[in-house]
Amino acid sequence: MKKNITKEFEDFVLKRLEHDAILSIWWMSDFYADCCDVLGIDGNEINKSSNKIRRRLLSMKKKGLIDSRRTGTGYLGKTDFGHSSSNTYTKKGFWDN
Repeated sequence: MKKNITKEFEDFVLKRLEHDAILSIWWMSDFYADCCDVLGIDGNEINKSSNKIRRRLLSMKKKGLIDSRRTGTGYLGKTDFGHSSSNTYTKKGFWDN
């Protein structure tokens, strides 16, 4: 039986958001490592792997499955987080209140 990696990844992210509410692709996070495992990619190739994960998350956002916001911008921006800005991912409607 052929594996549907897109469905598997989407199900994984949505289930993870049930538990964590907000996710971020930081290369030392459990979420990053788990995404690499689900997708079957090498987590040690940080730029290449995180780009693949981001593309899949963007696709989920375009489908309306999740939402995202940029963090690490604005007043103090980079210094607040110790690195450049990044996206955080949430369930659809998380920030609507």
